[in-house]
Amino acid sequence: MGITDITLYNIIRKRLGEQETYELVEFIHSEVKAEMDTKTNVFLTKGDKVDLIDRMNNTSAEAKLAKSELIDRINKVSEEAKETKSELIDRINKVSEEAKETKSELIDRINKVSEEAKEIKSELTDRINKVSEEAKEIKSELTDRINKVSEVAKEIKSELTDRINSVIVEVAKVKSDLIFWMVGLTVLQYLLLMVTKKFF
Repeated sequence: MGITDITLYNIIRKRLGEQETYELVEFIHSEVKAEMDTKTNVFLTKGDKVDLIDRMNNTSAEAKLAKSELIDRINKVSEEAKETKSELIDRINKVSEEAKETKSELIDRINKVSEEAKEIKSELTDRINKVSEEAKEIKSELTDRINKVSEVAKEIKSELTDRINSVIVEVAKVKSDLIFWMVGLTVLQYLLLMVTKKFF
């Protein structure tokens, strides 16, 4: 192969890979050999030889044209690949920046929520402590009131007990007086009865 053929081979090898390029070259060689074998097995006249040479020249020109077109296509694909790569890199960088901004924003929001949660926790703790203190004060006040009521109840009970005892003593005294008067009245009735029987 000439220098241009080697260059073309290397370009194709870079695009298609070593194995695919080798298979493509082998296929082209086999097709050319098959065509040459077909042509050499037939008796050629001078006109046939001239025609064969013309065809070979035409084929060579077509091959060069196809080679040039293939190179152009490869270069075009390479440029498009570079543009696509550049565009993808730009998109990736843009997405990366957006992701960083989103991450930063989320971190800020999380920190803000965390601070608000701490403030709410502190406020609730203060309220709970305040309610706890108020509950203690109310409990203490109720305890004092209950103790005071208990003392008053004890005093009332003691006073009522004294009054009841006094009433019981008075009732017993009245009962004793009544018994005395009833006995006296009975004796008096008996005496009156005796006097009545004696004089009447």
